[in-house]
Amino acid sequence: MQRNGGGPPLSLTRHASGPYREKFEMIIPSRLMRVLESTFVRKFATQSLVAFSIKVGSSGLAFLMFVALASAMDQVSFGIFGTFFSLATFCAAVGSFGQRANVIRFAAGYDQLGQDHLRRGVTVFGYRLVLFGTVVAGIGGTLFAFLFLDISGANLLWLGVPVMVLGIGLTEFQSRALRTNAGVALVLLPRGVFWRVFIIVVTAVAISLFGRAQDTYSTWVWIIGISLLVTALLQWLAYEGKHPDKSFRGPMEMETAIWKRELAGPWTSLVVVSATTNLAVFMVGALLSFEQAGPFFAALRLTQLLNLLMLATEVILNPMISRAIASKRWGQVQRACTLTAVLGGGFALIGIIGYFLAGKFLLNLFSPEFTSAYTTLLILAVGFVVNTLAGPTSPLLQMSGHAAALARFQLIANVGSLCCMPLFIPLFGIEGAAVCITGSMITWNVQAWLYARKKLKIDPTIISLLNAPKGKSSQG
Repeated sequence: MQRNGGGPPLSLTRHASGPYREKFEMIIPSRLMRVLESTFVRKFATQSLVAFSIKVGSSGLAFLMFVALASAMDQVSFGIFGTFFSLATFCAAVGSFGQRANVIRFAAGYDQLGQDHLRRGVTVFGYRLVLFGTVVAGIGGTLFAFLFLDISGANLLWLGVPVMVLGIGLTEFQSRALRTNAGVALVLLPRGVFWRVFIIVVTAVAISLFGRAQDTYSTWVWIIGISLLVTALLQWLAYEGKHPDKSFRGPMEMETAIWKRELAGPWTSLVVVSATTNLAVFMVGALLSFEQAGPFFAALRLTQLLNLLMLATEVILNPMISRAIASKRWGQVQRACTLTAVLGGGFALIGIIGYFLAGKFLLNLFSPEFTSAYTTLLILAVGFVVNTLAGPTSPLLQMSGHAAALARFQLIANVGSLCCMPLFIPLFGIEGAAVCITGSMITWNVQAWLYARKKLKIDPTIISLLNAPKGKSSQG
């Protein structure tokens, strides 16, 4: 069998010959066989398995964390908390100025070329921009909520929201800034596991002392914000101690003009995607009630678990794509995209079947009243399944310099979705919000898929197993 990707064939087929080899090729499609035989993809798959293992634990803890928080608050309080947590997540995306994607793209490229001064420069540039942006966005988001939401006696809440925005924004950016050189564990464990365990323990103590308390949403906003800031600090100290040779402190070189020119696309893309899901929760709270916002927030959090494997692979995929593109190894890019779509899509399909069978049980864990969101859960799940079957369209276009096109597709789809929500939510309730979100996800993913095939000659979707485009993807 011909060597592929610069390394030996996969051991499964290397020792197979004659009729045994033919049986392997009958069982495994030839295109998938070539994908699996790539050294690049084997390394990617191995590291992704580690990331997936951590992500499974992390996502399970995230689910338990929100269940615990729902158990610690009455339904109205959890609805208010969910509304402001969603608003803070959106504001953190606004305040990132596109640096979550840019720091991976540029830092990995500079590291591949041995340009440490520039790697430090782009990372420090990102930190400065994110710190400034999240503070401004947090204050702006709080003022926006103050104008549209009527919550009496919530002075601590208004003061705590900017702190939570800063905590979310900093931890999200830092987890990406460390991906170029840090191990998967250091990137994922601090927030994904340790922080969530801490919140669960604190929540359990609160429940044992006070039961299901009313009007405690302000307290939880402050706890979330401060604990995230402490987590970010400890993660940074751990990185500096473990990787002194790759420290962010030291001589650096700035290419500010280039970095500023490239931030618009990733920034727009992140903001519009974040806006659709997070502002949907805000609109449900504003147009319906906080009692409805709680179940909708819970359903949304459950369906986001369908992206679990996709997000796990992207921890490894993004820097790998950046390095492969910098070296013009387009064949590696195609193989990694195909494997991501197969793994992520298969996982999501199993997940939606699970939601169909056990969705009401899972919603009941939050609160018995939340089972009313079962239909909403299934509608949202369809959108997330399509998103995973479409493969890593977003990182592919962002890492290859086509972030502006991706942002355009997402802007059109998500702005259309947001414009429909003020009509759909009053008419159809939380199901109307779910239809808007699912419609936007399907729309921009299809557009991005067609664009990648045309411009990059790469098919990032699961369809590439059947008919990958010829061109760039045949190289490397």
